[in-house]
Amino acid sequence: MKGTAAVLAAAGLCLLLQAPAWAADGPQPASGTFVITSATVESSRVVGGNTFLVIALTGNATGTFDGPFVETDREVIHPDGRATLLGTGTQYGTLGTCGSGSAQYVTQQQGTATNLSGDFRFVDQATSTPVKIESVDKLTVDLAAGEATYTGTYHCT
Repeated sequence: MKGTAAVLAAAGLCLLLQAPAWAADGPQPASGTFVITSATVESSRVVGGNTFLVIALTGNATGTFDGPFVETDREVIHPDGRATLLGTGTQYGTLGTCGSGSAQYVTQQQGTATNLSGDFRFVDQATSTPVKIESVDKLTVDLAAGEATYTGTYHCT
């Protein structure tokens, strides 16, 4: 009888201590908006008709990822108006159901100097504090409005 009581107590404890939200199986949906609050051109040069820019951004995200971000972009604007961009940044705040903290990300985008689309993904999880997250999201950027929208999925690791 003593063993049965212990098994029932353990089962009851398991019900009370359910897995946290971040332990959910499978990818979770992600969506929201990034608003750029500051953009500073740190360097600019023209070579062969191409304009090379290094731009420092700060802003705020709302939605699944909620809080401030900082980003450094390397953008090339080609003579025909096409633009390509590679960036790295850090998102702070709430990262879906994974918790609060920070995580580094990379982004790549293509389009024109005012309208870009591409993706971003959280990377380098060894340095995330304390949030461990994997995410791949599509991004549409309207630089004239200083705003980007994202949709995709994420998974807490």
